[in-house]
Amino acid sequence: MRLVAIAAGLVVALAGPALSQTPNARHSGDAAGLVAAGERLLKASDLAGAEAQFRQAIDRDPTLASAHYGLGLVLEARKDLDGAARELSAAISSTPAMAKAYDRYGFVLGQQGRMDDAVTQFRRATALEPTLFDAQYHLGVTEFLRRDYDAALPSLRAAVAIQPRHAEAHYYLGAVLRGQGHLDQAIEELTTATRLNPRLAVAFTRLGITLRERGKPDAAIDVLKKAIELDPANFDPQNALGLAYMQRGDAELAVSTFQSLVGAHPDNRMGRLNLGTALLQKADLAAAVSVLQSLVHDEPAYAEAFYNLGTALKQQDDFEGAERALREAVRLGPDLADAHYTLGVVLWQTRRLPDAVEEFRAALAAKPGYAQAHYMLGTVLRQLGKQDEALAEFRTTIQIEPQSPEAYLSIGQILQRQQDTAGATAAFAEAERLNAIKSNQQASIFALSVGRKRMSDHDLDGALAQFREAVRLDPSSAPAQHALADALTQKGETAEARQHLEAARRLEAPAAPREP
Repeated sequence: MRLVAIAAGLVVALAGPALSQTPNARHSGDAAGLVAAGERLLKASDLAGAEAQFRQAIDRDPTLASAHYGLGLVLEARKDLDGAARELSAAISSTPAMAKAYDRYGFVLGQQGRMDDAVTQFRRATALEPTLFDAQYHLGVTEFLRRDYDAALPSLRAAVAIQPRHAEAHYYLGAVLRGQGHLDQAIEELTTATRLNPRLAVAFTRLGITLRERGKPDAAIDVLKKAIELDPANFDPQNALGLAYMQRGDAELAVSTFQSLVGAHPDNRMGRLNLGTALLQKADLAAAVSVLQSLVHDEPAYAEAFYNLGTALKQQDDFEGAERALREAVRLGPDLADAHYTLGVVLWQTRRLPDAVEEFRAALAAKPGYAQAHYMLGTVLRQLGKQDEALAEFRTTIQIEPQSPEAYLSIGQILQRQQDTAGATAAFAEAERLNAIKSNQQASIFALSVGRKRMSDHDLDGALAQFREAVRLDPSSAPAQHALADALTQKGETAEARQHLEAARRLEAPAAPREP
């Protein structure tokens, strides 16, 4: 990992205060006067002239820190990183309190891949001068690149406090907050970055990805389209756009997006994997199997591809082929919980119950708190006659996923068998209540999908009717509330639109917001 293309930039660095510590030289032959001349030439991008002036200054006064610092900048610009590091180290030796020299030395070390040493220098710079923007920014970005988000956060917060209009600092702060799981705060910072620099494609990309992770596919799609407009050759925003379409349930658009992506990036295995997944969502099983078989042929160590292939073959009722693919997936990726789970389902469907138990337990070992694996483990244990163990698994399921009607139904059936009439009646009643909610949610999703299709066909009244039905069926659906608000706004019914937009925002608000 190297620290490249993250600084405020050489030009920006040189646009600040003069490098010289003694700008009022008495005559041009004086060492400080040579430094001042070198600074002027460096700002004019005359590297050769600047280098000559700085070297002459060092000949006159080998201890002059500003001359070594300036020469270090010239050598860095020439990509002579060893020489730059040597000169910046000399500047520090001459003037140990020169914070900007530590910062630039750290930046050069980062470009050499010496990230730990770079962090040490940035920390020295920030200790000497806490308001030095470049040092706080470089320290935060370097810690982000090392995935030490807790260490990166205070430096990037300091950077945006020093320069509130620095788009890249807001971008990296947003990226760190996303890495910590603080998605709403990340969205705020990334949105600020895009507002400050509407050409910063990477900020639009990460904002779109974060919006999708926050469960806002419609907003993500709009942002990712802007990212693609800014950087049409970039894989990441196109891939994220396809995933956002899938999240929204638009399998057709997802497939076409991934097909275009694979056409532009035929060797990118993630694009091919996601194309196969989108085809699965579209229920085009034959095409999905074809794409995924080609992928595992070209990428024989790609566990996720074998898992998706196994899933597709299972849906084709090719249990033998599915088992082969899934066993290869868990061999290649023993911590791939979904592969263990799906293999367990295949083994259960082919009536190899003890083997299924083993795979469901492996799924739970890889992913503790996997509600569906607990449920399926309970189902198999119940079929094996282990009622008490099964009941424990079903109870664990509803602890993790309280909205599971299947688990309540299974609990009721076991309690009924154990002659616990009151417990069974309560469990059956809850299962019935949850099933009604689930049925309405599924109907709401369908109405929402139909409404979106009518919007794309420019049938605003038809779309409005579907969005109203989606909200009626599931008032807790933020996407349905958003869609209805947007359609009402287009209809000119702004007062009602605001009500639904506010409802969507309440639904999307974190249950327990907290500062990181």
